[in-house]
Amino acid sequence: MKITSFKNFVEAFKKSVNRTSSTNYCYVGPQTQKPNTDDLADLIRDANLVRGLMMRRTLGTLVRKAFFIIALSLAIASGIDQVSAQDRPIRFWNLTKNTISEFYLAPTGTSRWSANLCKNDKDGRVDFDERLQLRDVSPGNYDARFTDITGRTCTVRNIKIDPGAIISIAEKDLTSCEPH
Repeated sequence: MKITSFKNFVEAFKKSVNRTSSTNYCYVGPQTQKPNTDDLADLIRDANLVRGLMMRRTLGTLVRKAFFIIALSLAIASGIDQVSAQDRPIRFWNLTKNTISEFYLAPTGTSRWSANLCKNDKDGRVDFDERLQLRDVSPGNYDARFTDITGRTCTVRNIKIDPGAIISIAEKDLTSCEPH
């Protein structure tokens, strides 16, 4: 008999038990009882059900644990990113074509310009593609004014500065410049 399903397996098992001699039985209970093939089939079916349930539970548990780990990782990563942004200094990135020799900030719409922030740099100026750490600048909206080494003075209005941000000024951002 070809075994293609669980039902065929049980039938084949019953036939093989009935064909064997009484001395070759596999006893389930006391040795005076012949094993009940219906009980054995039920036992096998129940064992398969339990194994299937355990596999589903294990898989469900693994999925829940994986989801929890991913969610926790994302929460930690976003918290770390926010903390590290607040700990980083605010920096200015010079993307103009010239070296900047003077750089000032004022709250937007005012003329209360800061001291020359280029003095925070080692050589006192900010070369092209160099970043300048802006000390004692708090987040907010600012106007920036700078003078480059050619003597050109430019003003850039309403720059939003976030905690730990890198603000950049490129040549395309310059709309209000006065030649030397």
